[in-house]
Amino acid sequence: MESFGFSNHDIALLLFCPIFSVIGGITHAYVLWADYSTLPDKDSFVVANHKEASFRIAWLFGRLLLSFIAGLVFSLSLVGSLTSTPATTARIFALSILVGYVAPKFWITQEAIISEIVESKLKKLLPEEKKEQA
Repeated sequence: MESFGFSNHDIALLLFCPIFSVIGGITHAYVLWADYSTLPDKDSFVVANHKEASFRIAWLFGRLLLSFIAGLVFSLSLVGSLTSTPATTARIFALSILVGYVAPKFWITQEAIISEIVESKLKKLLPEEKKEQA
């Protein structure tokens, strides 16, 4: 990788930021799943059937995949732009956990923004086409 100009610090960012983002994604999934208003008792745990378990695993995998991709994009945006100090690395890894925690909300927000932009451009184009047809 050094032939591409990557330092050891850059390689560490590319490897560990997605991993820490996945940890953030797991944390957020657990926060959504757990009820912190009461203490759990032995009767509060329900065993899911195969269909429900498959759905939960797919949901969790999707969240973790989004977190991984967000962590990878985050690390790629920082390659070559940081000083190689332990404090900087620790802060970036902590930010990676936060990136993974908010990744699903980030992707949903981005999708809404892009949809809004496309719809506004289509609305500008459609009235012109209706005038030409009339």
